[in-house]
Amino acid sequence: MVGKNLKLIRTKNNDTQDYISKIINIDRSQYSRYETGKYLITTSILISFCKHYDISIDFICGKKSNPKITKK
Repeated sequence: MVGKNLKLIRTKNNDTQDYISKIINIDRSQYSRYETGKYLITTSILISFCKHYDISIDFICGKKSNPKITKK
């Protein structure tokens, strides 16, 4: 679920794995393993990813169907 949603957000923004891996300061091959589910994503990397795209961590984790952050 997490890897699928990482890829969904990245591709919806027309970004490459190389681009986002540089933004969140990790190796592209490591990021690729997050998308394929071979590695579990760390909390700090997940936060960096979500901050960059201004999306909810709950969406990436499959808890929400809408990626946008809801302001209360």
